[in-house]
Amino acid sequence: MKYKLIKPINKNYSIIEQILTNRGIPLNEISHYINTTDNDINPPEALGEDKLKAAAALLIKTIQSTKQALVIVDADADGFTSAAILINYLHDLFPSWVENKLTYKVHDGKQHGLNDHIDWILQVISDPLDGRNYSLVILPDAGSNDAEECTKLKEHSIASIVLDHHLCDI
Repeated sequence: MKYKLIKPINKNYSIIEQILTNRGIPLNEISHYINTTDNDINPPEALGEDKLKAAAALLIKTIQSTKQALVIVDADADGFTSAAILINYLHDLFPSWVENKLTYKVHDGKQHGLNDHIDWILQVISDPLDGRNYSLVILPDAGSNDAEECTKLKEHSIASIVLDHHLCDI
C-alpha cells in the first residue's frame, strides 16, 4: 500500500499531537482544542438573526396550527446527530406534536438534502389517500445547495427550513 505522510513524524509528539498538528492545529492550542468551552460556540445571531427568527416563527406557527412536518435525515454521522438533537429537543417542548405530526425520512445512501426526496415528497402530498400533507420540510445538516428544490416545495405551499453548516455553492 502506498501512502504519503502529511508532515514528517515528530518523535516528541504524542499520536494526538501529531495528528492535530498535521491538520493545522498549533501545538500550544491542542489542549484547548480538545477541551473546548462555551466561549468557543458562535452565538446563533452570527448566522443571521432575521433568518433565525423567521425560521423559529415558521416552526412555531407549524406546531401551533398542528400541521405536519418532515425532517430529512442525511445518513452520515453529523446528519443523524443533528436530526436526533433537533427531534429530541422538539419532543421535550412539544411531545404531542412530535409524536403525531412530525415524521422523518432517512437517505438510503450518501445523498444529502432534498436531491433524492423532492419527487417523493411531491408524490406523497398529491396522493389524497396517503394522509401526509407536509406544510414544512426541515433539513438539518443539509440543504444549503438545494435552492431549486426548496423553490419547488414553495410552489406546492411547503415551506422549508435549512439548518446547515456547509457553505453554499451559489
